[in-house]
Amino acid sequence: MSLAAWPEMFAAWFETFRDVSGFLAGLGLDLTAQPAARAAVAISTRTDLSEVVDLTSNPRIPGTSVSGWFQAVAVADPSGVSVSGVSSAWLAAMCEDALHLDDYDSVLNR
Repeated sequence: MSLAAWPEMFAAWFETFRDVSGFLAGLGLDLTAQPAARAAVAISTRTDLSEVVDLTSNPRIPGTSVSGWFQAVAVADPSGVSVSGVSSAWLAAMCEDALHLDDYDSVLNR
């Protein structure tokens, strides 16, 4: 999948939470209790994330290698960041911490 497609993938994944929260509320669970609900993503591959992210047109930071895993967490906050904002933040974290891409913003804004 192209790097530019990942924010949409993260956003689509967040959309499934409505179904999960509806199911849990149907069981009688109070989803407004503290601590706040959290969403997390964990991606791992056998070799490295280039198995699931097309990196052919993305320059890497010299001397680094692509990680075989990526994890991120978001905490529910109605007055906080939007789904698209969290998706963008997760993509930035993936690019910087797992893929070690150089100047990924210019690649995404093409």
